[in-house]
Amino acid sequence: MANTTTYHGPYQISDAKAHLEIFYKAGLDPVVNVLRSRLGGQGKLTGMLQILRGSLHDFAHELQPMLMQPMQLFFNFNDFPSVSGSRRNPGHRLRLPMFAMSASDFTTEVPIPDFTFFTYSKVTGVKSSHWPVLSAEIARSAPRWDLRRDVLFWRGCVGGSRIRSFLFPRFRNLSANALPVALDADDSGWFGRHKEVYTSLPDQCKSKFLLHMDGNAYSAGLKYKLACGSLVIVVRSSYHEFFYPGLVDGQHYVSVAAPRNIGKNEQSYVHTRQFNHFVKELANLLDRYQSPQGAYEAQQIGANGQEFATRHLSFATLSCYW
Repeated sequence: MANTTTYHGPYQISDAKAHLEIFYKAGLDPVVNVLRSRLGGQGKLTGMLQILRGSLHDFAHELQPMLMQPMQLFFNFNDFPSVSGSRRNPGHRLRLPMFAMSASDFTTEVPIPDFTFFTYSKVTGVKSSHWPVLSAEIARSAPRWDLRRDVLFWRGCVGGSRIRSFLFPRFRNLSANALPVALDADDSGWFGRHKEVYTSLPDQCKSKFLLHMDGNAYSAGLKYKLACGSLVIVVRSSYHEFFYPGLVDGQHYVSVAAPRNIGKNEQSYVHTRQFNHFVKELANLLDRYQSPQGAYEAQQIGANGQEFATRHLSFATLSCYW
């Protein structure tokens, strides 16, 4: 095993947020030792290790022969992947996998189930944020399709997100007839501090259309929205969680391209043009689901997404992924 302070291209292994070793002692008892860690907030290490331990327990018979000697693992707790390169052209000499909460088209981390499956302090107004409990509560409380509001809904923290910071102020000035359905989008603030607009996850299911977009990097909210059974409209992104390859656009969700050239150095007319184009694409997408046939398709896609979230993101599946 390489020394943990060895330089590997643009990344220091010593910069990993956690360095672990896993093995089995006598019998089938798994051991997870944290050799070094720089704890992230929100219980990231605790949550991710609980899922890892569950997998080591569930597959002890298969894994024990391979883990008689310690195996070392390295974790990154940043919201965003940071080991530059790509799977095909890494661009560095790193030969150890870095496990992370998300990956992207431009980095080489291996995405794993993040801590929010175990617990997530940002989620309030529910019995428990533990995913098996919360996903069941969301699915159980979701109303019938015909009783849901004909609304495109979004809540989240705007600060720290490039795409949200671009779209949200412009959403506020959007004319009422710009979209074929009403838009209900608001900034609930960090940890839902804007109590007047904060909306619990089960209450978000009361809308037929749910918008999903990046946070600081990826957003952990996609699984919650899928569990609603609403039609989830994803603003496309290069970031992805471990389960995204199992999702099919048009079967479990639908998507719209993100605005381009939204950096601070762009001219205002460029921003206006990009936003107007985004709204047009979003309106065309929503318009497709306004007819009786379109409404049926939207309901089916929502149901497919809900089934994916509740069936393929179970803790047994998370263990199998590991």
